[in-house]
Amino acid sequence: MTEQSTIDKVTELWLGVLDIPSVSVDENFFDVGGDSVLLIILLDRLQTMTDRELEPPDLFRHTTIRAQADLLAGVTKAQPARAPGRGSVLGSRRSREA
Repeated sequence: MTEQSTIDKVTELWLGVLDIPSVSVDENFFDVGGDSVLLIILLDRLQTMTDRELEPPDLFRHTTIRAQADLLAGVTKAQPARAPGRGSVLGSRRSREA
């Protein structure tokens, strides 16, 4: 699968899951109406599309279409795991525990 076809397929899944007419490949899933339940639905559809095992944290770390396409292609460009408008709570807690 080429990079563009992967992006196109991931975009198609996002549009269906989020029930929106369009989305940029660099928009954050949670900023365009996604939530944790929709993320799990997306996870299931991505696994079906690719026949690849993914875990919820994979999508929480890869929150854009481009990042998810890179994940599926084996390129790891994880984005910081944080909800819109919030800092990384787990990251700060883990650093205190270290």
